[in-house]
Amino acid sequence: MAYLGKARKEDLRQLAEELNLNVGDNMKMADLSKLITPHPDYDEEFSKNLLTIVVEDRKLREQQEFEKERERLDREFQSEKLRLESERLKGLTSTPEAKVSIYELTKVVPKFEMKDGDIFDLIRATGKESWHRKKTLGIGSYAK
Repeated sequence: MAYLGKARKEDLRQLAEELNLNVGDNMKMADLSKLITPHPDYDEEFSKNLLTIVVEDRKLREQQEFEKERERLDREFQSEKLRLESERLKGLTSTPEAKVSIYELTKVVPKFEMKDGDIFDLIRATGKESWHRKKTLGIGSYAK
């Protein structure tokens, strides 16, 4: 009977319901204990085992609820993280610095006037000199 004192009120209520006893909504733990023990069908060993099952079921439900809540919070976190990353990337492309028009490229690329067909001056001006040398000399992956 001492095992009843170690249980929670909700567990005692569930035990009494499992034993088909009439349980009131506002019964205290002492009332539940007094309701369970004097019953003619009361068997201490059976009640103790049944209470153990009730407690294990409650703990399992609480663990499952905890896992569901943790998964929900994790999904919310991942969703928020993706939303913020999306906004950050959208913000990068919508800034004026990110939008470079073709007309502004003429300001960046140096002007070149071709004289006497000298292509090397154009290549040097655009910074593609090493690429062109490798290609014309057959160096690296451009070699045949």
